[in-house]
This record gives sequence, C-alpha cells and structure tokens, in this order.
Amino acid sequence: MLLNLPMKARRRLILIAFPVAALLAGGSVVFISPMLLFGLLLVEITLLMLLQKPSWLIWLSLFGGGISLNTINRGERIMLPVVGGVNLDGFRLLAFFVGLMLIGVSHRFLTRRFNLWPYLLFIGWAATTLTRSTVPGDGITMLVRLIYPYLIFMAIIVICARLPQEVLVLEGAIKYGAWTVLLASYALIVFQGGYFQLAGDISRFRGIAGGMSTLGGYAVLMSLYFSSRFLVYGERKMVLPALLFAAIVIMSVSRISIMGLIVGIGILCLLTKRWKILVVCCGLILIGAMSDAPLWWRMFYSRPQSWTKVVATASSKELLASINLQGRDTVWRESWERFSSQVLMGGGLETTGAYSAQRWGPGVIHNEYLRILLETGVVGFGLWLTSYLVVSVQLVNVLRNPVTSRSHWPVLALSALAFYAAFCFFDNGLDYFGPIAQYVWAFSALALAQFRALSSGSKQRMSSLAG
Repeated sequence: MLLNLPMKARRRLILIAFPVAALLAGGSVVFISPMLLFGLLLVEITLLMLLQKPSWLIWLSLFGGGISLNTINRGERIMLPVVGGVNLDGFRLLAFFVGLMLIGVSHRFLTRRFNLWPYLLFIGWAATTLTRSTVPGDGITMLVRLIYPYLIFMAIIVICARLPQEVLVLEGAIKYGAWTVLLASYALIVFQGGYFQLAGDISRFRGIAGGMSTLGGYAVLMSLYFSSRFLVYGERKMVLPALLFAAIVIMSVSRISIMGLIVGIGILCLLTKRWKILVVCCGLILIGAMSDAPLWWRMFYSRPQSWTKVVATASSKELLASINLQGRDTVWRESWERFSSQVLMGGGLETTGAYSAQRWGPGVIHNEYLRILLETGVVGFGLWLTSYLVVSVQLVNVLRNPVTSRSHWPVLALSALAFYAAFCFFDNGLDYFGPIAQYVWAFSALALAQFRALSSGSKQRMSSLAG
C-alpha cells in the first residue's frame, strides 16, 4: 500500500503528483470551470497528507468540521456533473472518505482485535437494504455518511495506539478549529451585523457552518469540550469560549440544540460532581433561552413573542398543547403508516427522505431513531443502538479506571453521546456527519485511545498524555 512505502518512494510520488495536479487544474480553469481548481487542490492535499503522514488527514477533518465549504458558492452542485453534480461539502466528504478508506485498508481495520463489530454489522446490513431502496443513488450517499464516523473512530484508535502523542495533536485540531469558527462567527456579528438567515418571521444566526441546526450542534459539542477542560482540570481560561459557544447555540434558535446543550452540560456536571456549576449553567442557559424572543416564537408559533406574555396568558397544559413541532408529529405518523409493513427488514436507505420529499417537499423526517428503524428494519436498528451502547459501556469503564479517571476525555465523550442521543430525537444527526457525528465518535475514540496508551505505556508517557 502507498502508506507503507519508504519515505523516498513517497517523495517521488509527491514530485510526480504536483505537476500532474497542476496540469489538471490548469485545464479545468481554461476548459471546464474555475471551481474545479478548488476541488482538485483538495484532492491533491488529501493525497499528500496520506503519503506524508496519515494523521494529518484526520487532523484536517477535525479542524474543518465546523466550516462549510458551501458558504463559498451557496451550495451549488458544480463538482462532478457527470453524476448529477456534487456541492463542495459533498466533494470534501468524498475526498476524505477515499483517504480514510486507504488508511483503513493500509492499517487493516477489519483484522484488528479491538473493533466495533456491531457497527460494522450495521453498515453491512444497511448496504443490503440498497436493493430495496427506491432511491439507491441517495442511499449510497447515506451509506458513505454512515461509514465516515466509523473510519474516523478506528483511524484515531489505530494511529494513536502506534503514536500516543497523536492524542494531543488531534486535540489541537479540535481546539484550533473551534477557535477559528468562534472568531469567524463573532467577526460576522461585529463587522457585518451577523450572518443571519430569515426563517419565516424570525432571524437565526447561521455563521459559517452551513445551517442553523448544523451550527447549533457543532457549538454544543465545542462548548462541552471547553467546559470539560474547565471542570476536570480547573482551566479558567476555558470558561469564556464555552460561554461564547453556548451563546451561539441560543442565537441559532435551534430548539433541539438548546435542549441538547442542557442535557450535555447536565451529564458533564454530574460525572464531575460539580453540582453548583450544574445549577449555574442550566440557569444561564434558561435565562438566555427565555430572553430569546425568536426562540419562543418558534416554540409556540402563534403565541406572543415575549415570553412573559406567554407565561401570563396560558396555563401549563395550554403551553404544552401549543408547542410547535413544525409538522414533525404529522411526518412521523404518516411515515410510520407508510413503512410500518416493512419494519422487520427495512424499506431501504433514504426511502423515508424520498417519501418526505414527495409528500411535503425537500426535507427529512427529523427523527433518527424512526428513520433507522423504517429504513434498515429491526435488525439494523438493533445493531445501530447496540454499537452506541457498547461504546458507552467502554467509556464508563474508562472513567472508572484510576488511570484515566482524571482525564477530560471520558466525561466529554459520555456527555457528547448524551447530547447526540437527545439531538437524534428531533433531527437527523447522521446527516451532519462532519460538524456533529464525527466529533461524537472522535471524542469516544480519543478517550479509548488515551486509556489504551496509558494502560500499556510508561510513566513518562502517562504524564505527557494525562492533560
């Protein structure tokens, strides 16, 4: 494999790759489309990273997960017109996916004693449902999204097992990427009045993540990351970025992200036994949410925008009955009625999306549990849930072990899983493979990788990886 070649051979390939890429890029600019230059450069960077150092590809994926390339051209499908067109984010997914697959083959993921077999079986089962899918092309895209977080998970564990210091390197990618998104977001607010998108009668902050729910979910995970550093190590400098990301969650007016932030922070404080901070954090989030008039407008739709008027004019039962699900309950009910007869084997990947688009217009059914159940059946749903339960049990064991009991990774990973579990009740978290799903899996992988390194390493290695 290319990744196992000697360094001299790699350098020769690099010297060959540069002029070839330059010719292709020049031809694309002159004869096809200037934007193809960007795509070819992305592929070139991916190959160079694989040839030079595989962990760089993972670093770039974790660094740029919260940055949407579609911001450049508003998501136009200009790449690969032969297959119907792919936007820049989709092209990045394809390039990184191929790179991660090469890492997987080179490092023999499937022969590793440590592997997430329930999820591998889930992927295999999901692939078989493509034969039943009404939109197999979209189903293949969904299958790539399902495989991508697993490849990140295994690549981190395998590479960090050989080079334990990569735990710190990859954490740097997460941290620097978070600061980049944070600074860019608040720069937009200060210098441009904010990059807001009008949704109905309200304005929602979307930043550079590509969407409000995307930004909200990413901001929750980064807020949890900085909060975990503060709660475990007492690093007070982490409080400010944690609060700034929490503010972004509220500005996105993403109700599920706000609820997920409360769940994640709650689990984080419970695991670290910081009861006072739990009360303060939840209080601040609720105060911020209550002062967010667009959020209350979305929550109750026909109710007054001021939360004080909402509380004053309705009983608790009336408030509960008037919660606006934006048609989700109707979508869930009709999707279940449409596909319940196929619930045993599953109707095929992306069939619910195709039905939703035909019935109500472009969109998803906004419930990952129902989606996986209807598309992959009871077998696929069971394997999918089992894989997350297996990882959760492993993380609890890591947290209980004296070697890693004072590390921020296991508490961060468990709180991220709790957030993701809540998020998937009202949205399709697997679609957000870059800004959300990959970080949930990466946090878990880094926790497990650190535990394996500390358990088998020297005292010097333990001291260098503990913080």
